[in-house]
Amino acid sequence: SGTGFQFNNVQANLLGGAIALSGNTQKISGTGTVSAEGLSTWPLMPLRAQLVGRIKGKAPYSFSVEPRLGGAGLVIESTLVGMQLDLPAPLDKPAATTMPLRVQQVKINATQDRLLMSLAHFIKAEFVRNLNPDITKPAVVQRGSIAVASSPNYVQELALPEQGVNAMLHMDFLDTSSWTTLLGNANNSNAEASYIPTQIAAQFETLRFANRSFTQVVVGASRVGRTWRLNANASDFNGYGEYRQTASDQTGQVYLRLAKLILPDASSQTQIEQLLQSAPERIPALDVVADEFEVIGKKVGRLELLAVNQRSLGQLSGGLAQEWRVQKLNINNSDAALKATGVWLPSSDSHTARRVDMQFNLDITDAGALLDRFGEIGRASCRE
Repeated sequence: SGTGFQFNNVQANLLGGAIALSGNTQKISGTGTVSAEGLSTWPLMPLRAQLVGRIKGKAPYSFSVEPRLGGAGLVIESTLVGMQLDLPAPLDKPAATTMPLRVQQVKINATQDRLLMSLAHFIKAEFVRNLNPDITKPAVVQRGSIAVASSPNYVQELALPEQGVNAMLHMDFLDTSSWTTLLGNANNSNAEASYIPTQIAAQFETLRFANRSFTQVVVGASRVGRTWRLNANASDFNGYGEYRQTASDQTGQVYLRLAKLILPDASSQTQIEQLLQSAPERIPALDVVADEFEVIGKKVGRLELLAVNQRSLGQLSGGLAQEWRVQKLNINNSDAALKATGVWLPSSDSHTARRVDMQFNLDITDAGALLDRFGEIGRASCRE
């Protein structure tokens, strides 16, 4: 028949579950079950360390293999029913929920392949990868494209760049802290890191970042090494920034130059209080300038903030301590100018509150206009 030897219903075990194989030298197909435990021990599983404990249960899958060049390659499909995903949205999923997954690997030539992936209606990806001569080691992405959307109308055909990985995001909601918790401290191999986007074009109805929610956000970003450069526009801010990710020997760094920054409601005070309960080393160094800074409807003026993490002699107890040092906090408007510096020190005694020491100078040009600027808040502060 030209197909060589044939076999049917060959039983085996793979990825923590049973698998049944049928086929010939031209095409092999089968069905099986994959378990979370099986994935956690698979050498080629990306981000294994980060995903352990976040994927639970088992799920059925089907697959087919056409090994010849020009064929369909390897195709794997699963509904993921029976597998629970404790991951940030939109990848969170109860075990009973259907979330169709399709993965296709097509060999281009002896040294390259094409990997195509889709998950439900909201993720689509394509990568061209350089294969490792050692088949037990992962391939490295040369170029790729990723689309993520809350609505299927926004996931369209992907266009591959000449190099690097492009990502297009159009989402109702994204919480960056959830993804930072999952990926921020990952010691990615070169192969895993090659999947991370180098260019991002994104729109969010709501973006949650640093315990704040921003609406109607449009972002363009590019990555060089550990540094992200971005231009962003939203209802509460617009401007340019850079973010250097946390490394083992260095805390994160945020650089922002904004035309406006608005903290729209009283929840800002609660968020600041929550921030002060964190360890200083968890907060990135900040270099922020906002030409128009507004808090709860009050036009404060121009904001300049420069703050860093550093090791120094603890003032609340002996020995070294991590402190967050405010090197500059300047707020200027036509009525007054505030200049401040300070330090935020943790306590080694769990019964003693952390301490913030600030030195400031307030130069008032027009006291009446300053009180009018802050309305009842300013007048109440003066009465107290």
